[in-house]
Amino acid sequence: RSPTTWWADAGYDNWEQEVVGMRERLKEKAGVPIKEVTGMRAPFLQVGGDGQYAMLKENQFRYDSSMVTGYLYSNNKPPIWPFTLDTPPDSTTCNISPCPKRSYPGLWEVPLVRWYGTNHIACAMPDACTVDSGIKPSHKFIEENFNRHYTTNRAPFGIFIHAAWFSRSEGSFE
Repeated sequence: RSPTTWWADAGYDNWEQEVVGMRERLKEKAGVPIKEVTGMRAPFLQVGGDGQYAMLKENQFRYDSSMVTGYLYSNNKPPIWPFTLDTPPDSTTCNISPCPKRSYPGLWEVPLVRWYGTNHIACAMPDACTVDSGIKPSHKFIEENFNRHYTTNRAPFGIFIHAAWFSRSEGSFE
């Protein structure tokens, strides 16, 4: 559904209809057992506040991966580890509102830690970053973002990309 703001304003019932409905369709169309669909990511990375997270908790989801974390410009701050919503997130762990204001004990958030392009400006996913074309610049871009995780607190390094990454420029696929 669009626009993106629809998801920000969606309540519990809308989130349940969409997310639980998709889980049921996966079972029906692809044979994926419902109990094996344990997490989700919000469309457009637009979190839905307490309606979204209450729905996840009450429908036995184990994790969400919708919160984008990190600073808008490259710095030496360590990336954020996955965390539980035992307490409500603060602005460093949930940068895009509406963030949940209540706690959801045991529900995990696997955040999308921002990547930084060669211009040091943040992006939620690598295919949205500014990167010079070619194999070497693409490799350097990935390596620098990886090293930010590896040389600080070793938070998991998520490589969440769209198919567009592979056709964006020479060297992206290699």
